[in-house]
Amino acid sequence: MDLVPNLNNGEGGVAPVHNHYYNTIQDHSAFPTGMLLTESNYSNWAPLMKMRIGGRNKLELITEAAPEVSSPAYRAWATDNEKVKCWLIDNMSPSLMNRMEDLFLPTTMNL
Repeated sequence: MDLVPNLNNGEGGVAPVHNHYYNTIQDHSAFPTGMLLTESNYSNWAPLMKMRIGGRNKLELITEAAPEVSSPAYRAWATDNEKVKCWLIDNMSPSLMNRMEDLFLPTTMNL
């Protein structure tokens, strides 16, 4: 259960939200890891990226399947999926980006 500011009570409290894809108090800016993924450093790069993505409450995007398109959670998931794909691509070496056949893969799990 996520907690988001409760704007309805005027007391600055928090209200529980049961949709784990919805969290308005996150930082979605880019995050440099200090290490770009290359052909030879995946074992060092991957745990660092997992920590960064998990720290922004988006780990389920690389560990769980996407919700059904008909699900109410799908729209928020799709937006978050694009953010995580950008974070991953931004932390890859240019040579790997050039070798990728499709940067527009449907999910971050495929990337």
